[in-house]
Amino acid sequence: GVTRVSLGCQSFDDEALEAAGRAHRRQDALDAVQAVKRVGPRHGWSLDLISGLPGTTPEGWMETLHEAHSLNPPHVSSYDLQVEEGTAFGKWYSDGESNGRPPLPQDEESADAYRVASSFWRSRGYLHYEVSSYARTEGEKSRHNSAYWKPRASWLGLGLGAASSEQGARFSRPRKMKDYEAWVADGAIVPESSPPHGADALEDELLTSLRTAAGIDLTRVRDVYSSEYERAVRRGAQEAIELGLAVVEGEVLKLTDPDGFLFS
Repeated sequence: GVTRVSLGCQSFDDEALEAAGRAHRRQDALDAVQAVKRVGPRHGWSLDLISGLPGTTPEGWMETLHEAHSLNPPHVSSYDLQVEEGTAFGKWYSDGESNGRPPLPQDEESADAYRVASSFWRSRGYLHYEVSSYARTEGEKSRHNSAYWKPRASWLGLGLGAASSEQGARFSRPRKMKDYEAWVADGAIVPESSPPHGADALEDELLTSLRTAAGIDLTRVRDVYSSEYERAVRRGAQEAIELGLAVVEGEVLKLTDPDGFLFS
């Protein structure tokens, strides 16, 4: 059965939710939280928040954070709005224009919202264990999310556009319903693929591991890939270290929180 629930509250600001074209409002989100609490999923539940929504002010974002915290969530995922081509936001804010809609925050305002969220949750005892993820305790980290950041991980994704991985070999299902139906009618055959190797595998591991507070163990880079690759990683990280965006603790390379995570 269902053992964990993530609630896409996104904001507790009704004006921001309306500007973002969302169907729900603050009270709907609060009602959903109470419903989930009554059920009590075995592996807990999570609140999903989005900073950088149209018309959001620093004060409004702080109010959302305070309201979220008042619900005592075991886990919080806090994302920054990404405007991508082909999405509703991409159409609404084409060519950098708001087209009569509330404006999007400037880049530095979005970065500040990330910094505020990181400081807010960490100051209340939450573990910022991944770029967008906060857990109330060690045992309440999302096992599902954490799998994505491990080398050669395996997971199964179902539905339109869902990605799966088999020990690092990845496959995405068709994104459009028509294509998905045709794929299923043809037997839902998964194309053969191989996990990345060599430099490609190391690049993949760097991109995923550095999203986490645990970072990447440089001795593993040396043992699994080569001492040459380890030296290359150290050289590549030097500028980030000098800028305060990364640190090496013992033999572990990590991004700093929050500015290093922002850089990622």
